Amino acid sequence: MIKTCEAMGTHAARTLMVGDSSNDAQAAHAAGCPVVLVTYGYNHGQRVQDTPAAAWLDTLADLPECMNATDR
Repeated sequence: MIKTCEAMGTHAARTLMVGDSSNDAQAAHAAGCPVVLVTYGYNHGQRVQDTPAAAWLDTLADLPECMNATDR
């Protein structure tokens, strides 16, 4: 995540990571990025809602609303 932010010229704290697993959340947290997780995808057979995140989405269609809510 840090290298991606550097390549894009953004700050980690202002870059939202969207993922589907605890591994994605761990990478985002380590880089200092907020993270939103989708409830579908691969998470080692575990509920992704048990992973700390800013939000959990059932569909990416809810991402714009979530971004507006977390930006306040």
